[in-house]
Amino acid sequence: MVHSGGRPLASLINNNFERLEQVPNSSHRYYWKCRHCGDTDNSSGARIQGHDNNLPNHLIKHCTNAVALLRQAARQFIMEKTGAPTDSNAILTSLAASGSSTIAAIPIKKHKASNLDGYIDRPLSKEQNNLANAKLLRFFIHANIPFHVGDDVFFHEFINVIRPSYHIPSRYVLSRHLLDSEAVRVQQEEINRLKDRKCLTLLLDGWEDLLRRSLYGSLAVEVNHPPVVLALENMTGQRGTAENLVAVSQKAMNHMEVGDGRKFIAVTTDNPTVMQSYHCRNNNTVRNK
Repeated sequence: MVHSGGRPLASLINNNFERLEQVPNSSHRYYWKCRHCGDTDNSSGARIQGHDNNLPNHLIKHCTNAVALLRQAARQFIMEKTGAPTDSNAILTSLAASGSSTIAAIPIKKHKASNLDGYIDRPLSKEQNNLANAKLLRFFIHANIPFHVGDDVFFHEFINVIRPSYHIPSRYVLSRHLLDSEAVRVQQEEINRLKDRKCLTLLLDGWEDLLRRSLYGSLAVEVNHPPVVLALENMTGQRGTAENLVAVSQKAMNHMEVGDGRKFIAVTTDNPTVMQSYHCRNNNTVRNK
């Protein structure tokens, strides 16, 4: 199967999704159905618009029948799609060891020459450009800078003074492709960290944000280790009952591929009554497995 433009479909898409009718607009996109959960009642995989990373993200976040290896393949697909580095330090080390002249120029952005400006610009290699995009995205996120700054004319002028050959990704690319790639990279790193940890505590807590949405967060913590965020679930309109908390925690553990709960030795929340009921329900679920 190929797109209308003739480009062959990626095997991840072709093997896991069935193409439906065309979207009724000028985008030339199609709706897709997940081969794993698309026939299940009220499934989000019954009708997915083939736009950006909607299809691989469905396998990662929403498909209830996707196995761990398939979710890992979907995360790898997104990272390869944007060319994002999976390990920045490892890439810098390997490129520096290769003795490449372009890599040797990473810390030296400009070199003096006998031209009018006194400087010349060295073009970035593909690896350098991908790494620069990833570093820029992380700076925006950690500094709480809005993505629309990527389209700001003065920011472009500033970057042009520093490195004219670097083309800043647009707001759309930052907020869609690069953000998706960074999210799955971090998730895969956290999954790998959790594989070797055996005495985890599951923390559950809920609060309301500025939009009055009821949010529940779940974390995996262990002494002498940094905490790992499992999931953030929107429970607006739902009560924080033991039954709902069990469902939320199980969904979070499945999301991070620790679904059997064997690595957890304790669960904590801030409501003792709900905690007692949660304990009984969760024990019954484990025994049934």
